[in-house]
Amino acid sequence: MLRMDKLFNYDIYDVFDTQTDEGVNMLLSLFGDLSDSDKQTLSQCLSSSKTTVLELEYIDKDFRSAFSGYYSSKFEQFSNRAKRLHLFDVEISIDDFFSFSGPLTERLAELALEQEVKLLKKEATVGYVGNIVLRPAGSSIVGRCLLDPRKIHRDSDYRIYGCLAEYKADVMGETLGVLAFPTQSQDAEVNVCAHTAIWSLFRYLSQRYANYKEQYPFDIALLNKDLQYGRRFPGRGLYMNQVAAMFGNFGLSAELYQSQDINQAILRSGKGYGWADIYPIVDSDGKELDDTDQVKNVLFHYIHCHIDSGLPPVLGLLNGTTTDDYRGHAVVAVGVKYADFKEAPVVKRNGRVKLNSDFLNGVVVNDDTRSPYYVVSRNLEPMQDKLEYNSGVIDSMVVPLPDKVFMNAETAEVLTTDTINKHPRPAPDDVELVRSLVCTSSRNYKQFRRNSDDAYSRKLVELPLPHFMWITEFSTYSSWVESVDGHSIVEIALDATAGSSDTLPYVWIRFPDRLIINWRRIYGEVVLEVQDEPVSEYFGMSDALSFRRFHGNLRSYCG
Repeated sequence: MLRMDKLFNYDIYDVFDTQTDEGVNMLLSLFGDLSDSDKQTLSQCLSSSKTTVLELEYIDKDFRSAFSGYYSSKFEQFSNRAKRLHLFDVEISIDDFFSFSGPLTERLAELALEQEVKLLKKEATVGYVGNIVLRPAGSSIVGRCLLDPRKIHRDSDYRIYGCLAEYKADVMGETLGVLAFPTQSQDAEVNVCAHTAIWSLFRYLSQRYANYKEQYPFDIALLNKDLQYGRRFPGRGLYMNQVAAMFGNFGLSAELYQSQDINQAILRSGKGYGWADIYPIVDSDGKELDDTDQVKNVLFHYIHCHIDSGLPPVLGLLNGTTTDDYRGHAVVAVGVKYADFKEAPVVKRNGRVKLNSDFLNGVVVNDDTRSPYYVVSRNLEPMQDKLEYNSGVIDSMVVPLPDKVFMNAETAEVLTTDTINKHPRPAPDDVELVRSLVCTSSRNYKQFRRNSDDAYSRKLVELPLPHFMWITEFSTYSSWVESVDGHSIVEIALDATAGSSDTLPYVWIRFPDRLIINWRRIYGEVVLEVQDEPVSEYFGMSDALSFRRFHGNLRSYCG
């Protein structure tokens, strides 16, 4: 206990040079005997910083939740205060917090300029990498971790995109911002892997969207109402159907995808394909892969669709078994990693249409056993080494859908294909196309399109639209390989509240030479009195031969 006459000599903050292994080791030595996992995670996180400020007395709302609900009931005594690390990619000192006359954010910007630190687009606070909470209880001390992935992948040659939200941190009276996707390690008592993956997702959604309430770790555990497998505490593994139920208790319309139940409706029989259909994946000899591998690629495609929609799924990983009665490992997928577009797709399929997910060679996950933004490589063969797994072990996922999204991705895929195949081809047969699918709110779509200068986009921005829509776009292969932010030539929007048996589920179909608007879906019976069929609005060919590809949900992780 500190004596009162020593309190004013007690340093609450301390600064460490973490550009060298010596500085990192000096900082880590203050936390006693760290587990190998904690030591590896912290070392990798600190490698993105030049200076780290240690905050010794931090009241963390997440740990307070676990402390009040669980740790305070134990006989062993635990502190209710945590520590926090603030990471900077500039060299700073304590004097920079106090001797500079202006805000700390201005001082950090000056230091970044003086030290020639590369700036990022829309950086929340120049010079600030993020922060890591160190909790005083549990099997791992790594609590809430908020780091900007663009500073971790700053020099990456790959195209990595993911979901980010802005978070605030108070440091000595200054407010610093960081763009991040939250993660933490499991404490193995209140939260295990599935709980931490759910917490990570819910914390992102509550920060990004105002209609979701913030949830704390103890609250997350209480969302599991299913007690048929025993009590909630100490924490134990969850089944994926329990995860789906917890989504529902949070206010989300969850969809559970499991390998053995995936509908391969987008993979047709192999005969009678329309121009927009997707052919199965083939090997190097042109032979179709077996059903198991096809399903894994379909699952990978839907992981991509939901990340691209700003709806990161919780993934279930196999743990050496394929039985129904199993609890393996769970992570949350937060981003995607594309291969070099100028190379061939990662997977090969016949037909003129490719999926944008065919170009993925990895998915970015937050895994509670490692540092943030771990890239899981695309490989169908499961790896037995738990330290270095790949996509072959992904066996299931639970996706978070807003309550007004009644249509799932599989249904949207099929309805899009059936609807658009009835219309003329948008390009000659020898032109290859890349197809994408994303769910978005009409507000987000209009914000993206409002600055477009073509007549079609201006018309769509004016329309009353459903709250949520599934948007499918087709780009020419040559346009796709130039840039992920390039242009498309065909677009179809489905009403996300439409049913699977709806005969006219679309809101509009957009081709290079025309825009077909489904007035009956927009205005209902009013239109039926004057027009039995949807109205086609024609514009000149020069008005909109192509248009910006929609990408309003993700940010680049590479600057």
